[in-house]
Amino acid sequence: MARSTAELRLPTVLTEVEMRFRAGAPVRGQMFLPDLPRTHASQWADDLGAMLNNEPRFVPVRVDGQVQLVHKAELVMVQLSAAAAPADAQPDEPMTLYDNMHRVMIELLGVGQVTGTVLYTSPFDRTRLIDHLNSAGRFFRLWNSESFSWLNKDHVTRVIPYE
Repeated sequence: MARSTAELRLPTVLTEVEMRFRAGAPVRGQMFLPDLPRTHASQWADDLGAMLNNEPRFVPVRVDGQVQLVHKAELVMVQLSAAAAPADAQPDEPMTLYDNMHRVMIELLGVGQVTGTVLYTSPFDRTRLIDHLNSAGRFFRLWNSESFSWLNKDHVTRVIPYE
């Protein structure tokens, strides 16, 4: 017995993002994230990062009402606005403590310079920023006051720490 297309779909929610590719202007669109209970904006960022860092290679994105399939390797940066979480998300984030914090300026191919903070927790023997950047996963997160950004390591030309 054949299943209908509707039966094969996973529940998703559309999440507003701005995508940067190697060439061209920023593209605003919506990514499909799993429909899971979330209460804080950082959970949206975590789920977006999990989608970007996991298989498969292509991800569906809605741009101007049309669904497109985007190859994740071609994404240079994906920004999730700090205000992109739904209205019922809690404004008071639970405090997450990280072992390492680095304020950085990053040069990205086709984008230019972006600044922000890289926060992460790592094994005790891999605490350096270079260890984090060389860890598994194609994307890493950069925070700033306006957004959570996921940067593709393959398109980073330089990372310059500053105080």
